[in-house]
Amino acid sequence: DSTFALAHAGIAEIYDRLASAGFARPNEAWPEVRRHVERALALDPDLVEGWLSLAELKLYYDYDARSAEKAFDRALELDPNHAMGLFWHGWFLGAFRGRFAESIAEMKRAASLDPLWPRIFFGISYMYIAMGEYDSALVYIDRIARIDSNDAHIFVLKPAIYLRQDKCEEAIEVARKDKLVTIGIKP
Repeated sequence: DSTFALAHAGIAEIYDRLASAGFARPNEAWPEVRRHVERALALDPDLVEGWLSLAELKLYYDYDARSAEKAFDRALELDPNHAMGLFWHGWFLGAFRGRFAESIAEMKRAASLDPLWPRIFFGISYMYIAMGEYDSALVYIDRIARIDSNDAHIFVLKPAIYLRQDKCEEAIEVARKDKLVTIGIKP
């Protein structure tokens, strides 16, 4: 249905994820994001998902952090309890503004609304790593493991933390488990 705004926002998000993960050529995918975001917001200017996709477009394709922040702010003005909006805005605050404490607080709010989305706990742990608070990061990596013990974030972040803590044996053990998971064997 060409008049269904949420569908356009969803298609924009799919193209965004494909481009961000390297499964689509950015010069092909991001213009599709723009086309569908513009259509979604033309149909429904108060669509949170449209504003979130616009924020991602502005940040990762247009390299316009100011406009991205305005789009995040608009999304959260429309729905201050939108878990995905809180997560992505929190990621923006930490990764692009260096405001780690605010970032973590925002992502913790997202986690309280969607406690089964592992990516939120990845974001929180990532920000704690950036702050050098490795034990706090490990707490949130363990939260990921309780949701999905084979989540790739565990096998990326945990060894990195252990190496920074000079715990080489622990890092090697996690890396071995990662290799087993990669070839389809549950450790």
